[in-house]
Amino acid sequence: MKTLNEISILILAAGEASRMQEVKQLLPLGQTNLLEHAVQTARNSDAAATKVVLGANREKIQQQIAFHNAEVVVNPHWKEGLGTSISAGISAILQDRNQPEAVLVMLADQPLVDSEHLNLLIKTSAGNKEKIIASDYGKHPGVPAVFPPHFFKELLTLKGDSGAKEMMKNRAGEVISISAKNKLIDLDTPEDYQQFLIDQKHK
Repeated sequence: MKTLNEISILILAAGEASRMQEVKQLLPLGQTNLLEHAVQTARNSDAAATKVVLGANREKIQQQIAFHNAEVVVNPHWKEGLGTSISAGISAILQDRNQPEAVLVMLADQPLVDSEHLNLLIKTSAGNKEKIIASDYGKHPGVPAVFPPHFFKELLTLKGDSGAKEMMKNRAGEVISISAKNKLIDLDTPEDYQQFLIDQKHK
């Protein structure tokens, strides 16, 4: 019998983030940086394994990141959008000897997403094994989200920048949305990043 923690986490970190005007994955965040913080959050969760999908600026990122036993997956098609990173990550997971009970897809640029939220998604998935367990954005569900194996084939076909959002929209009856309590901010621009630092300073 599979246990609760037989979940693989897939961190999407392959994009160029041109709007940020610097390597977003390496932006300072306390004593660490944005991507390493995401890796630590994943490793502190109840998941059994973590993979990080890299693409743009891969060599520079790998030189400066401590991956804490997380496996790096290279997406050679990162310029084609987020969907290709999900596809590359799922493809790598399918090559693992031990197949996970499900895959949790998360982004590298959501610093307020914590292991508590990831664990809530994982726990909810354990009781709803046929459903996608997604984060509630209000108007739509999104990642972080847990996908059971019967969705892997569809995830392998994803292209473009929409990621899994369109897929979840089309399968609304198969999605359970979980509140993330204002943890779903994305850092996409220098202004986003500076505002985030100011907000954290005043907490």
